Amino acid sequence: MTDKAVFSDIRPEAYPLFQGIRREEQEKMFACLQVVRRNYPKGSFVILDEDDVPHVCMILQGSVYMLKEDVAGMQTLLITMYRGELFGETYALSKQVAHVSFQAAEDLEILLLPLEKALYTCERTCPFHQTLVRNCFRMITDKNRRLIEKLEILSRDTLRGKILCFLQQQAASQGTDAVRIALSRTGMAAYLNSNRSALSRELSRMQKEGILRIEGEIFHICRD
Repeated sequence: MTDKAVFSDIRPEAYPLFQGIRREEQEKMFACLQVVRRNYPKGSFVILDEDDVPHVCMILQGSVYMLKEDVAGMQTLLITMYRGELFGETYALSKQVAHVSFQAAEDLEILLLPLEKALYTCERTCPFHQTLVRNCFRMITDKNRRLIEKLEILSRDTLRGKILCFLQQQAASQGTDAVRIALSRTGMAAYLNSNRSALSRELSRMQKEGILRIEGEIFHICRD
């Protein structure tokens, strides 16, 4: 991993965490919070299960897997996070060790933000503290919604039920029955707590039965 100290190319308006913060406040904000910019190669772990988490992490480029490993060593992909999203915030703000791992799904660039500093008024009474906290809690709420959706998927008894629940959620989110799935088959299988071979067999059966039509990364849900 490598660190950078340059922030001039980061546009606050491009990231949900910084919405409402003026560009001219950016340098002061990063200095006040002692923000660190860091790169990780694909496949490396940013946070491991049982690590202390001193910083909230925000993705500048790339994506991150949130993984949970059971006692048998099997990993479950909980969610994938993309540009602009936060991870590690629950553990950083509650001062708890991590109970999941976060892995770079591709080459990754993040900001490390000690957002606990923003919870308190600093000596300079920086105006962006409250804005950061408000944005952070809004983003945490959105992630909790996504985790609840994941629990709904995993509560289904069969792989077919999990697939349909996942695709129906995506259809509702995208507003179309022609759902674009950015995950690879391996990533989709991990998300559904399955394996690639079982997923491929079930998708093939669902196509033959006229339940789905798959064209590359587009899944068409066939309604009765």
